[in-house]
Order: sequence, then structure tokens, then C-alpha cells
Amino acid sequence: MTLSDLFPTLQPFVAHLVKVWPAYDIKANFAIWEVFHIISVLTLGGASALVSLRILGVGLVERPIEETYRGVSRLIAIGLVATTVSGLLIGMANAERLYDSAAFLAKFIALIGGIVLSFKVLGPVALNETRSATRLWAGLGLGLWALSVVVLATGGLVTPGLLHVLSAGSLIVLVVVQGRARWLYGAGCLAILAAMSVATNLLFKPEDMASIDMANIVLSGVWFVWVLGFAVVRGRAIMKDGGPSTFAQTIAHSQILVWVTAAAGGRWIAFA
Repeated sequence: MTLSDLFPTLQPFVAHLVKVWPAYDIKANFAIWEVFHIISVLTLGGASALVSLRILGVGLVERPIEETYRGVSRLIAIGLVATTVSGLLIGMANAERLYDSAAFLAKFIALIGGIVLSFKVLGPVALNETRSATRLWAGLGLGLWALSVVVLATGGLVTPGLLHVLSAGSLIVLVVVQGRARWLYGAGCLAILAAMSVATNLLFKPEDMASIDMANIVLSGVWFVWVLGFAVVRGRAIMKDGGPSTFAQTIAHSQILVWVTAAAGGRWIAFA
């Protein structure tokens, strides 16, 4: 699925964008603007991730969640403005390529979902001011993230980008889980990765892509269930100790992963 599939009548408009100022000036210095865009996304996603990790009980644990959020809220705002401006400019300069890219559509949807979660949900959760409207915004943000994952999963050559998201989720849980459970969890993840490597390189012939893909899909499902199971168990332990609610923890996990999804989409734009 690409923007050209959804809006085919926009093709002449998209083709004309590169001729509009400042698109042709941006295209001449595209690499510089792309680096600026990446730094902007990292600022926005990284500042949000600090709050999310604090909600999960790791990172800046010496400070209250509310103080952590207030300390990075300005960075989140700066990151949003810089991401929006730089994204629009480099998008104009590379409009035709992005118009036909499934990876870009996944990134674009994930970015919107991340912005919704960062500005309409993360703050109220961190400040313990969750209302019914907060949950509605959360539903929208999570829905957009789920849609971006679907686009990434059905995007052909960009589908391997999902491994970035799954790997990030497993690393978050690795940091959050404590004690002997961390060793058990890590060993399970390594075993699943080893099974993927065996299936890809030894069990099936290189030309048998259908069997390789099926094996990786099944093992990715096993990996997802393994990660989710430990996240749920750890989440219950956090609440038992008087920590944030299930809703807050869900937002914290999702807030990080939505930015990873956006980054994965951007990484695979060169492929599809």
C-alpha cells in the first residue's frame, strides 16, 4: 500500500512539487536536510522515551515521573516543530519517490501516531491527569501505530523492517525485567534468534524463500508472545509495588515503539 494507491489522482500535483520553491534548493542539499530531519525525530522520540522509561521504572528513577516529563517537555515541543518543518521540506524535494513508497506511508502514519501519543497522551499520563479524552486520544494514537505496522508488514521488501520494532520491544522488556527473570528472558530471545538463523541459513535452501519466510513469520510470532508475556508479568509486579497503571505502562511501551516504527519505515524507504 502506497500513497499512489490511495490517492492516484494526486500524481500530477506530486510531480509538480519538486519544481516549487524551496523544493529545488532543498534537493541540491538533500543530505544536510535529511540529517537535520533525523536529529529532529531523535530529539522528539528520545525525549518522549525518557518519560516512557521512567514510567516503566527505569532510567531517571531518582526523579518523580512528573518532574521527568516537565524537564523534557520543551525538547518534545522543539522536536515536533523541527520534525514537521524538515519533513515537509525534504518530502517536497523527494515527492515522487515517497509517493510510491510503502515504507514512507508506514513512516508517515507512525509519525502522526507518535505525535498524538506524545502531545495528547504522554503528558496527562505522566502528570497523573488521565481523563476520558486522554483514552480517546490514546485509542487514536495506538490505532495509527497499528495501521503503520500493517502497512510495514504488507509492504513486500520493507516487511523485514518489522524486525526492528520487535527487537526494540524485546530490548525494552530486557531493561525493565529484573533479577533471574532477566536471564531467562534473554536466553529465550537468543534461542529464538538462533532458530531464525538456522531456518534462514541451514534448514532450507536459499531459493526456497516461501519456506524461509514462513519459518521466520512463525518464529517472529513466538518471539512476540515471549516478549509480551514477560512484559505483562513485569507490569503486574510494578502495579503491585504501587507503580503506574496498566494503561500508563501500555502507553509507555507504545510511545517508544511507535518512534521505532517510524525510524524503521524511514530506514526502508530506499527499498520500497
